[in-house]
Amino acid sequence: MVAFTVILALGLFACLDFTARYTITDEALSVKSGPFSWVVPLREINSIEPTRSPASAPALSVDRLLIRYAEDSRLIVSPTGNQGFVAAIKKHMNR
Repeated sequence: MVAFTVILALGLFACLDFTARYTITDEALSVKSGPFSWVVPLREINSIEPTRSPASAPALSVDRLLIRYAEDSRLIVSPTGNQGFVAAIKKHMNR
């Protein structure tokens, strides 16, 4: 039973990590990870900062970005190329 639980947990973790997708449009950042999804309107983003928080998140590594948006909402992401990701968000925000 313990082996089954460990395999199930590892499978869920792998599903969430390896299916993480980030889409940036002129209006929003969409994040899809496994069965979960988030939509962050670009106009509500207050800050984007590097973090190494071990908090659970749709992030593939510990080299992550903390996105603060709306009043008190936060989302931790780990796109390939953090600097390019931030630049793309800023580019879309300035349109």
